[in-house]
Amino acid sequence: MFTDVGNNGQFEFTGSVSGPVVEDTLALRVNASYAQHDGFYTNSISGEKVGDYESIGGAIAARFTPNEQFTVDARVSYSEDEAGPAAQYYVGFANGGTAPLPMPAGAQPLIDQGIFPAVLNQAPPGELLAPTSIALSLDPLTGEDYEGSETEALYTSLLTEYDLGGIRLNTWTGYSKVDGEYRVDTDFFGLPAAPVLFPTPGGVAEPLGSSFLSDASTTAEQFNQEIRIGDLESDGLRWAIGGLYWDENYDMDARNVITVVVGLPGLSSAELNTQLANPQVSQPVFRNTEHWSVYGIVEYDISDQFAVSLEARYSDESFDYQWFSGGTVAVSVFGPAGGITGPGTQFNASASEDFFAPKLTLEYEATDDALLYATISKGVKPGGFSTVAAPDLNNARYIREKLWNYELGAKTTWADGRLQLNGSVFLLDYTDKQFQTLIPDDDSPNGVTGKTVNAADSEVLGLEIDLTAAPTDNLSLGFGYTLLDSEYKDFTNFATSAVSVALAGVCEATTVNGAPGCNIIADGNSIERSPKHSLRGTIGYTVPITSDMDAFAEVDAQYQAKRYIDVNELHWFGSYWNVDTRIGVETEEWSIFAYGRNILDDDTPRGGTGTGDFHPFGSAAFALNAAPKSQYGVRASYAW
Repeated sequence: MFTDVGNNGQFEFTGSVSGPVVEDTLALRVNASYAQHDGFYTNSISGEKVGDYESIGGAIAARFTPNEQFTVDARVSYSEDEAGPAAQYYVGFANGGTAPLPMPAGAQPLIDQGIFPAVLNQAPPGELLAPTSIALSLDPLTGEDYEGSETEALYTSLLTEYDLGGIRLNTWTGYSKVDGEYRVDTDFFGLPAAPVLFPTPGGVAEPLGSSFLSDASTTAEQFNQEIRIGDLESDGLRWAIGGLYWDENYDMDARNVITVVVGLPGLSSAELNTQLANPQVSQPVFRNTEHWSVYGIVEYDISDQFAVSLEARYSDESFDYQWFSGGTVAVSVFGPAGGITGPGTQFNASASEDFFAPKLTLEYEATDDALLYATISKGVKPGGFSTVAAPDLNNARYIREKLWNYELGAKTTWADGRLQLNGSVFLLDYTDKQFQTLIPDDDSPNGVTGKTVNAADSEVLGLEIDLTAAPTDNLSLGFGYTLLDSEYKDFTNFATSAVSVALAGVCEATTVNGAPGCNIIADGNSIERSPKHSLRGTIGYTVPITSDMDAFAEVDAQYQAKRYIDVNELHWFGSYWNVDTRIGVETEEWSIFAYGRNILDDDTPRGGTGTGDFHPFGSAAFALNAAPKSQYGVRASYAW
């Protein structure tokens, strides 16, 4: 068992008991866990913490071995999790996070026709910096922070292995069901309540002209079954064949409410009146995916030093979707709330895909301390339909993304095992890469919506180095470095959204199927969210105190360079350092140590999303994930 206690309300406990029920035949293991955290940040509107969570769960596992040839492992786990609103910063029009951004020169013909404006308000180009505070709207029905999310998860698995005399038959069976509820502010910004005049009859309300409430219930249910037979342990020739089937059903009851005031800037959306006058409309959404695949593995030792292996998988997937576009929008024009409150337009779509993914590996053991290898493999990311708010089926469909991976590497040992140095170079070659873009959507209050498209071929040339060393029996060192040189090779995306064109900063004016817009060409731009440099370093020192007790100290540091949030290279997340430490004592049975995470308290946002801004028309906003603050605590464990 172990216990973890730290600042910001950090508490975690895990305990387990295991042992034989029937000697050499049946064994059981039972474990339970509880964790909580108050959150690092405060919502400046409510004064309450955000990013908090509480989790409780347990599991029971059994191993049944009726004889030496047959083994059965079964496991059931259940957990309940609650999380408050996420700690996210809004960067957009409503908090002064935008500045005028002129349209590119190539868009002038569309500007002259009145299709595009000459200037849009967007976040200034450069690093995405966090505002001074997190400000999230309060739930108008309670006057408190939104509930956040609740999740109940059930996971079951059954594994069997039967030894047929050098050949093993394995099966893996699983079933999972996850139920969730969430109610959150997804325009990511709020203001304190104040006296307002509109909509009539006025009163005290949040003085924002728009709001976006996401409220939904979800259920994800999956069954999977895999069977494999083969011999992967013998010398000379090793082989296996198998098959996999899984079926997943995802259902969501969406009750989103988007409120927009049409009139003068700064009016209140009076969301309480809106929700009372316009009950939330349910939009049932579902996605069903059925997958089956067959695969084979052949490994052959050509000599004592040289081996080759070939893997191949053929997959077939079919999927059915239902979703809605529009609806649940309440509009007020200097009067009582009203507007689009129906369920919107329902879309139903089905598709299927099949694909083949091979992998070839060559290994050469140059010496007992040096292994060289080369790998060629293909990966496939299936297609589907964008269901967020795609206005029609043609805009919703996107196809599979394909990847070829080429890698050369070496794993070496030096100085009688005290130094291990591994390295590799690789090339990732993407075709039809999927990415997010904005398209016009008349049903969206800000005029645009996000969708997934295929518009790019790209490459990533990379280098990885990993070193571990033990200069003495007490001192250990580790170092890792990754270099990524990513580039879009063939990127052309037709955009009719002024926001997309302004963010791209480039336009080749054209018309496609009668729709005027721009070809956006981003050849040579970096792949989004790909840091050029990443570093990891560790140093640990252990010293004996008694014959069975050691004291230890460890420092672990990670660095990540800047990452562009999208293909436009206009905005990026800044580089950051994360440094963690541990110091304590341990024996074979127990340990206790003090720890610090992010001890430099680097608060650089490490991720986030870009979206259309719900507060003004024709603008983009960003929701930045607040970085975890410094965390200090004590962790103790005991095994018997």
